[in-house]
Amino acid sequence: HYSDQTHRPQIIDALSELVKKLHFVDISYPDLYIKHIFVDILALKENYVRFVLLDLHRMRKKRKISINNCVKDLAALVFSANNILSESEIKVIIKKYFKGKKDKQKWQRAFKRRLCKLSKRRSLSKGVLVREIIDEDRQGHLFVNENYVSCLLKNGINSFSDIFGFKTDGRKFTDNPGRTVETFFLDNKRMFIKKHFPAKKKLSVKENKKIICHARQEWINHLLCSDLEINVPVPVLWGYDEYNASSVMVTLEISNSESLEQILKNGGLPNDFLKRFDFIAQIAAIAKSLHQNNYCHKDFYTGHILVQSEGLTDINDPVFYLIDLQRVAKLKFLKQRWAVKDIAQLNFTSDYGCVSDKDRLRFMKLYFEVKKFSKNQRKMILKILKKTDRIRKHIPKVLKRKNITSWDQFA
Repeated sequence: HYSDQTHRPQIIDALSELVKKLHFVDISYPDLYIKHIFVDILALKENYVRFVLLDLHRMRKKRKISINNCVKDLAALVFSANNILSESEIKVIIKKYFKGKKDKQKWQRAFKRRLCKLSKRRSLSKGVLVREIIDEDRQGHLFVNENYVSCLLKNGINSFSDIFGFKTDGRKFTDNPGRTVETFFLDNKRMFIKKHFPAKKKLSVKENKKIICHARQEWINHLLCSDLEINVPVPVLWGYDEYNASSVMVTLEISNSESLEQILKNGGLPNDFLKRFDFIAQIAAIAKSLHQNNYCHKDFYTGHILVQSEGLTDINDPVFYLIDLQRVAKLKFLKQRWAVKDIAQLNFTSDYGCVSDKDRLRFMKLYFEVKKFSKNQRKMILKILKKTDRIRKHIPKVLKRKNITSWDQFA
């Protein structure tokens, strides 16, 4: 709240030095959130940055501080500063902290994993549905992530009609009958908004309820995938309007990301064996996590897997996110049938020159967690190949009928 912004760069530099000093003397402070750090204004006016730390009951003096302890502290600071500092200021803190570290990539990977874990836990698990906002006419309902309530209210969004009619930036990623996906900005954060509405004038009661449930189901599936330790975009809100049979879902953009489909089109698989192996292993882990817990995605295309590569790392050390979770479902019967469909969809949409047969076999071995396929596993692989061929024959008919140009545009 200090009005004089001239000292801001100095404070940013000092924050990075603060974390380094704590770790240099083997002190761990897992509650290093920005709200626990106070600045001495009098010292600041004399061009000197002096911090006062609060809430020290979890601070510990270690015999030798570990990488795990260090990245926990840094991730707490970065996560809590996300809504206060700009992206460039956060990058300055991270860059200065890691400067001079031995085995820098190992530190960065550990930090990134911790930041993802902290983000999911804070945004999804701790009371996400804390605020219900109802229109004055008692028609619309909004359920808002606790971390974005103040941001939405500050921008005049306090009802379903406000968000459903909010002006977007004009970019449409999907524009099908009854559904659109667009983007807009709030406080310099890009968000995706998916709207569901009647594709025709007259609807049955059952059809009305189905449209209302679309956004709710996708919200639930975001929480579900997070519990399965699958990275997903942070959900901001969902809502519905019974009177107009409409629903809406808003998620935060995954910065510096690109779809797996686009990466494969550009031949972007790592050439190094170990990095390539890790790339394939992370995709297999997503499929395995879903199917082992008796869930299926039903739209498991490469276009629905995003690969994040921030300034800390390059494409050889990515983080994978699963999107378009509306159709994720729990399976009671025919579990292998749906698993075959999911993997066949992935296989079909990864049909690019950079993906070899060895890569596909490696994926299946990682998926089954075996070094050699059993008889039943070989049968399943044959089913996947047959299903892939059926999809290949069927897709052109669907595209022609719906007048669209890519399979990831339809649900």
